Amino acid sequence: MPKAGLADYLARLGPVGRALETADETTRRRVVDAARLTCEPYVHGDTVSFTAACWFVEAGTAPD
Repeated sequence: MPKAGLADYLARLGPVGRALETADETTRRRVVDAARLTCEPYVHGDTVSFTAACWFVEAGTAPD
């Protein structure tokens, strides 16, 4: 992803993103800045690159 999109990505990611929806701007900025520091090893110039995985599982009933 572009480095410019990292802060927005971190602010919306998972439970932290949901908690930040109701946080004040100062708290939001502090949390995102702290999370951004953990991503520094994955920032290469203007690009952020890390390995990730996502599973999609779907279930239903068998037809009669």
